[in-house]
Amino acid sequence: MKQVLDKDALPYLAVMLIDMQDCFIESKREKERLIPYQIEVLKFCKDHNVPVIVAEYYDKGPTTDKLQKALACLPQANVKTIIKHNDNAFEGTDLAFILKDLGTQYLLVMGINACACVLKTAKNAVNNGLKIITSKTLIAGVCDSCSTTTTHSWYEQNGVYPKNHEIIFEPLH
Repeated sequence: MKQVLDKDALPYLAVMLIDMQDCFIESKREKERLIPYQIEVLKFCKDHNVPVIVAEYYDKGPTTDKLQKALACLPQANVKTIIKHNDNAFEGTDLAFILKDLGTQYLLVMGINACACVLKTAKNAVNNGLKIITSKTLIAGVCDSCSTTTTHSWYEQNGVYPKNHEIIFEPLH
């Protein structure tokens, strides 16, 4: 497995929370599995002063309550929200500018839908020269238009994609 994050990379890390709106979370089980791990990442962001970008799909409601509470604990200067009208969070938003302004080289993505919105945003991030990081515990949701195997393979081939998000942060502890 590729190892990306170390103490030298930390100043160049940003975290992106994508479409964690109630209407996109398919099941209570998925919500119970995914959100606690995402909250752990947000606590890491608070402890290490890592910026967080929240992407919300236009007109689909706010990010789910538990994540809003976790985001409220971060310094508000470190949290940026973008409203998107497309699956790709770069399209029609100032996301590329925000990431460039932050000096981002590593983008940890988490959210819904692993093979649509998260994937399209991750692909565009790679096209913009960023290194992608995620894990099976931080993304969820599969759509009918792509295979789970193909989606997981893309993350494995184009970034750091361990089974567990804790592996990502091990070198930093």
